[in-house]
Amino acid sequence: PVLLPQDAKIRNIFAGENCSFATCSCDEDAHRLSKTTPNGLEGMIDKWTSDCDSKSWKKIKQEIHQTFSSASCLNKSCLEREKHFQTSSKYHGLSLKMARRTFKKLVKKDSVWEEAEPAVLRLLPLLDKNPVGVESLRIYILLNELLHVIQKHRSPQSTTLAEAVATAVTGLSKRSLGVLGGWWSSLSPSSMRRFVSVWKQTLAVIMSYEIVPRNAGVRNLLLVLQYMYNVNIRISESQRLPDSDFSLSIDTFFLYEDLQLWRSRLNRDFLRVEPLILCQFPILMDLQAKKRVFDMNAELTKLEESLEWTFTTLFNALWDCEFHLSDVHQPLVLKLRRLL
Repeated sequence: PVLLPQDAKIRNIFAGENCSFATCSCDEDAHRLSKTTPNGLEGMIDKWTSDCDSKSWKKIKQEIHQTFSSASCLNKSCLEREKHFQTSSKYHGLSLKMARRTFKKLVKKDSVWEEAEPAVLRLLPLLDKNPVGVESLRIYILLNELLHVIQKHRSPQSTTLAEAVATAVTGLSKRSLGVLGGWWSSLSPSSMRRFVSVWKQTLAVIMSYEIVPRNAGVRNLLLVLQYMYNVNIRISESQRLPDSDFSLSIDTFFLYEDLQLWRSRLNRDFLRVEPLILCQFPILMDLQAKKRVFDMNAELTKLEESLEWTFTTLFNALWDCEFHLSDVHQPLVLKLRRLL
């Protein structure tokens, strides 16, 4: 048997993907504990964002890289006191309010964020797609809050991190996506709306480009929004978000391009790109956008039918002309009279 000191009590037990540890405190400290567990990440960020000399900054940069390159460090951050022990496929055990407060401090200091973002981007492709413990999926909830804070407090907005997060989410196993969906469904309507707005706002930025990319990165963003919509329609009606919370304001010219691609695919034309939204992600289109597409499709159909009739009529006229000329048996005769 091992004798343990009696003057300290175990305060928290953290079980992460790569490490596990416990923290202790004396009785006096225990009385001062708040409802949430002490956020080590927030304390580190407070230190990183304070004034320092060049030597200290060099050490801080190393700490930033180590912290945001480790899934276990992020997964053990911003936990709800005691409640995080109940983490399951139905509950994530995180304090979302604490996460937003912590990330706000992170992104508002340019020099700190410029070191943290590349570390997160390097971490995302390395995340386990089918982790054994559900605790390892907390990072996706935290990253959603991070993206929200970035959109609220930083400009101009880049979509690079959001696309990388979407790629990581869509790459998860079916079981892991099911857990994440369970956590989304447990969110309050206001939190769910905040999560949805992250992906909508990212797509709105992309849709504002003069040439909208139709690549895998954009499709992954659309897929995440579709996943959230699928979760939402299974929630009880009192907690469910209206469909309008998932729709975007879409430019008419973009809709026209998508419609042309969709019609070309129906005609089995060879396409290097496919329609991005039509018949794949209709949740993004409100009633007005759907009516615009319907009207444009009707006009294009009329135009095609009109052109087809014109070409058919012209072809028949030319064919009839050729047919009648072939019926003329009378040869062309040139009569000459010789004068003597």
